[in-house]
Amino acid sequence: MRFPHVVLWLIARIVPAAARGRWLEEWRAEIRHGRWTMIAGALPDALAVRSLPPEGGSHESFQTGAAWLPPSGGRTSSPGFFHAFPQDVRYALRALLKSPGFTFAAVASLSIGIAANTAAFSVLNALVFRPFPAVHDQASLVRVMLVRVQGRTGLIDATFDQYAALRDAKTLSGISALHETSLAIGRVTTPANVPGAIVTANYFDVLGVQPAAGRFFVAEEDREPGAHPGAVISYRVWHQIFGASASALGQWITVNGGHVRVVGVAPPHFAGVQEKGLATDVWITFAMSELALRDADGNPAHVSRVGPLNLDIVGRLAPAATAAQAQSELAVLATDPSRPNAVSSRARLRTVRRDTGPRNAAQMLAFMVVPFIVLAIACVNAANLLLARASRRATEWRVRLALGGTRWRVIRQILTESVIVALLAAGVGLVLAYWALQFQQQMITEPLWIDGRILAFTLLTAVTTALVFGIGPALAATRAGMQRTPAGGSEGIRPGQRRMRAGLIAVQAALSLALLISGAQLTRTVLLANVFAVPDADRLLVAAFDLDQLRYTPPQAREFYDRLATDAHKLSGARAVVVASGDLWGPLPFDGQLLTWMPGDLPGSPRKTHAIYAAGDLHAVLGLPLASGRRFVPDDHVGQPRSVIVNERFVADMMPAGALGRTIRIAGADGRYETGYDVAIVGIVPSAHDPSVRRNEPPTVYYPVPIEYQPALNLFVRVDGPAKPVAAGLRALVRRIDDRLPFTTLSTAAELQHTKHKERRWIATSMAILGLAALVLAAAGLFSVVSYVVTQRQREIGIRMTLGADRGSVLRMILRQALAPAAAGCLAGIGIAAAAAQVVRWGVHGAPAIDVVAFGAAVLVMVIVMMAASLLPARRATRVDPMTVLRQE
Repeated sequence: MRFPHVVLWLIARIVPAAARGRWLEEWRAEIRHGRWTMIAGALPDALAVRSLPPEGGSHESFQTGAAWLPPSGGRTSSPGFFHAFPQDVRYALRALLKSPGFTFAAVASLSIGIAANTAAFSVLNALVFRPFPAVHDQASLVRVMLVRVQGRTGLIDATFDQYAALRDAKTLSGISALHETSLAIGRVTTPANVPGAIVTANYFDVLGVQPAAGRFFVAEEDREPGAHPGAVISYRVWHQIFGASASALGQWITVNGGHVRVVGVAPPHFAGVQEKGLATDVWITFAMSELALRDADGNPAHVSRVGPLNLDIVGRLAPAATAAQAQSELAVLATDPSRPNAVSSRARLRTVRRDTGPRNAAQMLAFMVVPFIVLAIACVNAANLLLARASRRATEWRVRLALGGTRWRVIRQILTESVIVALLAAGVGLVLAYWALQFQQQMITEPLWIDGRILAFTLLTAVTTALVFGIGPALAATRAGMQRTPAGGSEGIRPGQRRMRAGLIAVQAALSLALLISGAQLTRTVLLANVFAVPDADRLLVAAFDLDQLRYTPPQAREFYDRLATDAHKLSGARAVVVASGDLWGPLPFDGQLLTWMPGDLPGSPRKTHAIYAAGDLHAVLGLPLASGRRFVPDDHVGQPRSVIVNERFVADMMPAGALGRTIRIAGADGRYETGYDVAIVGIVPSAHDPSVRRNEPPTVYYPVPIEYQPALNLFVRVDGPAKPVAAGLRALVRRIDDRLPFTTLSTAAELQHTKHKERRWIATSMAILGLAALVLAAAGLFSVVSYVVTQRQREIGIRMTLGADRGSVLRMILRQALAPAAAGCLAGIGIAAAAAQVVRWGVHGAPAIDVVAFGAAVLVMVIVMMAASLLPARRATRVDPMTVLRQE
């Protein structure tokens, strides 16, 4: 006995004995006809037969797959959903192969929508749903939020002593703490500024992480400050700096100027369990925290001597403990008056997950909305194609129903074809999604790959899509099949079908235009973001430093920046140099705050403005114009601040009657009225070159003499020629001054602008691609519908032309009936796009509420494409030969 027959004999044990013989006879015949592939439907069918009432008697199958026929004299009984399912699949495959045009068009449409959703979900999966890489048993980890109470408000930070008060918790098998910071590391190569973290010695043990090489910290390395200088490096640093050599273990590197020894390497992709999921390259223990932390006076200090920190505290639940028990115990420990500082904090427990707060949840929802819109358009397109195809097959459905098939049986056959089309589209969509992930990887630090969760999502999307675009046409086709054929043998176009097609066209047009407008508006916003960029940005070199990493004192920092500016003037190709705070990642360099008093303001009522320190003529180096007044002169940089320059937004908000020559009082953000300086406004600079950005720019004050110690400053160098040689000279200059100091940034202003808007460009490019895809889908859908309508109405058109209608009137009739629902959809699309513009404006700095150019261009393109998609098949209708059509009738 062959294997399929053995399996069939075993499955037959489920069937009641009275029906088993007939059941086996039928299924053996099925296997002889379709071989072993038929066996897939045997088990569901056996279960269905077993569930039938005994009165049902034996079963007779309609072998063509059209219906189950009841036994003579008996009542009809349902054989179950899966009966003859292999026949449905075989018949659907043959039907799809006979209609290659329909199959290709439907698969192409749906694959675009499925690929867009799969790629978007892949990013969402990497950022939200996928567990943190290399972490063991994430479900038993809890995050402890220590809320420091200040009056009626609370700050989520804590001292190290407050964390230490929680280490005796019995409900936790371990509890660790982490403080993120930026670290300057060096070896024999050029020093680099990397993201780092200060952790407790048990940090990796609590997370259950295994090292890729070496070991992690032990308890002794976190007890005595500075006694055991060790560091764990990331897998990336191990490869890039040490070439993945085992000899890296035990080697000494510098971290913020101090010498530490590499003891281990973290596993690939491990970045901790911080909510933001940012990459970390170097971990040191809190025993070495003096390398990165300072006390209130600005001196290097151990963590026990600094104030509250933003600590990420993570614990692992004990085997028999629950989160509620741990919450109760930690709440008591955090408020124990016998422990230092404990009474000022509260402990709250949260699950360890990525940051999915309300704003991030809204962003994630918006991230998935656009691909869903594209998929909806694809579904509408496929539904139009399926509706036209089902109408052409109405005779086939009528014959099936006449032979005894049920309406549900025919619907199931149509849905089977829809599922096959959707599964084929899912396969193509996975290939397209893989290519899209390569494009998305440039913006996402998390590794992107297609895992089981993404495959399940794609399969669910495909099946859901099949039901969405298949059920409507299936119901319409079977409803038409149950009606009588119109006189003359022509199927005609029924009012219900006409209304359904018009509705589908309107939906397609609305969604496509809304997506096209949103993409055009976002693209223009990104392009306009560079309008206010400094002139000749590729000839402006920006070098940023943070002297706090190497524990510079204020006099040492002042000496460094003075020498740097003096020597940079001597570099070949350097035309102008200025040291200033801030960076070029915004419309203008923004950094810090000032307390500002206008004439007549009370000492206790200061106003806050943005503050930028510039030890020179910043705006001249940037190449930005002066609206009125004068620039800083050398005397302004001596002693204390005596003059300031403000932007136009400052004048509009605080001194609309005129600001030039007026006196105001300024102080540092933590200063007082009594310790401030009276300064005169000597110049006014434009807020920005682009009006849409000017509305969002805050009031800004530029001052020429430092008011408070600023270890992180920038050097702006305007060059005469290419910036690369000057950058090389600047690197050599910094190495001569301090070879331990890394550059935080060394790029041209153009490169910084490019980096600043990288995410926006990625989003805008994605939106533009999806918008164009939606436009193509909508045009293809309209073209197919009009083509089908012209084919179905050939007899009517022939009669009209026989009775005297000219070609122009026929053309206008077809275009009017095709473009009327498209026009209604475009009006709805404009409304949707206007609402979407408000969302874009909320999430993107500088985005206008309504971009008239983007709206107008998108509407014009939509109208042209819709006209072209309708005109081509409509012109074919005017070439109908009335006599040929009438002879066919």
